Amino acid sequence: MTTQEQTTEVIPAVSQEVPPVRSFIFPAGGIQEYAAGLLEEASRAEGIARQRIDEAEAGILAARNAKEPRQEHRWRLRKARRLREVERTERFCNAIREGYLPIPRMPAIRLDWTQQLMPPEILGCLAEAKESGLFDEFRIVDGSDAYPGGYPRARRGVTYKRDPILVGMVGNEMFPIGWWR
Repeated sequence: MTTQEQTTEVIPAVSQEVPPVRSFIFPAGGIQEYAAGLLEEASRAEGIARQRIDEAEAGILAARNAKEPRQEHRWRLRKARRLREVERTERFCNAIREGYLPIPRMPAIRLDWTQQLMPPEILGCLAEAKESGLFDEFRIVDGSDAYPGGYPRARRGVTYKRDPILVGMVGNEMFPIGWWR
């Protein structure tokens, strides 16, 4: 039998139409539109922060010319805050460009305070995320209550710790890295 005589029968893998995937995390419109909207919003915020940096530089110069060291110091502090905002916004955008999308903010425990045992697959995801350098720190969302700094908040008789999610943090934004049962 020659190659030309061979025929192949195509068998559909799915006989029924697959419904669209829906999620409570992403607004209507799809993931690509959500990511594009986040990048656009972050770009606007970065532009505003850069304008405020320019304003702070003018304030520093004016305070120096007026020989007011305390005012100059205050303007330098303001400039430093705005520079941190710009840097955080850039890292936020980089995380989105790398395929990470933020989730709603929830109480999360810092890794050094958690007692969760992470499966090897999740530890692999953590190693990859650490290597990327995109995130400030990593935390676990497990239904427990936590202070904003990631320290667990004790609540009597409440132990959820089910279906934990490993998240990477950029500022106060959370990006899911992996979850397990």
